[in-house]
Amino acid sequence: MDQWIDKARNCVSLKQYDEAILTCKAVIEEYSQWLYDVEENVSPLYKATFGPKEWADEREKLFLRYSGEKGFSNSVAEFLVAENEIERLLIYVEKHLYMDNLERYYKVFSSDYPEKTLDMF
Repeated sequence: MDQWIDKARNCVSLKQYDEAILTCKAVIEEYSQWLYDVEENVSPLYKATFGPKEWADEREKLFLRYSGEKGFSNSVAEFLVAENEIERLLIYVEKHLYMDNLERYYKVFSSDYPEKTLDMF
């Protein structure tokens, strides 16, 4: 990981921004499990390499990639919260309806979807 960081920093210092962006994307692809585990360090950097339209497409790819795994993932739910995807979070929690999941996330969507939230309880 350190070699990737050094390479990206070197590219930035040499004003090789396109290469720095490609390096950041390569880091994420190689260490994709860190997208959520170290979200504060990796995800914003990765997100910054996209324009708004590109990010919307990439966000969808990431959601489909990680939400397809069996069972509920707090990382996916936190990603939806961070991206302000409230309705999707509601659907995701409902799909994996366990009291722990509902208790953790109902406050995020209950004001927008009070009846649906009550039905889930």
